[in-house]
Amino acid sequence: ALQEATRERVWQDLLEHEEVTRTDLEQLARARAELVRETLVGAGVEPARIFLLDPEVAAGDDAAPSCQLELDAG
Repeated sequence: ALQEATRERVWQDLLEHEEVTRTDLEQLARARAELVRETLVGAGVEPARIFLLDPEVAAGDDAAPSCQLELDAG
């Protein structure tokens, strides 16, 4: 119980003092998209059939993380 309380306190301290910028979020989105792309290519999808768009970062502290993935068999 003490370890959990200490862990929670450290986590809250980090959240209060760490500044995450819009650029940070865009870089994270690009890295995640690239990982999905690499996974699809590794599964046999031709790289020319994969298109990555620029990330859109929602404004506000209460914006929930999300990802849009579109698949087309055409």
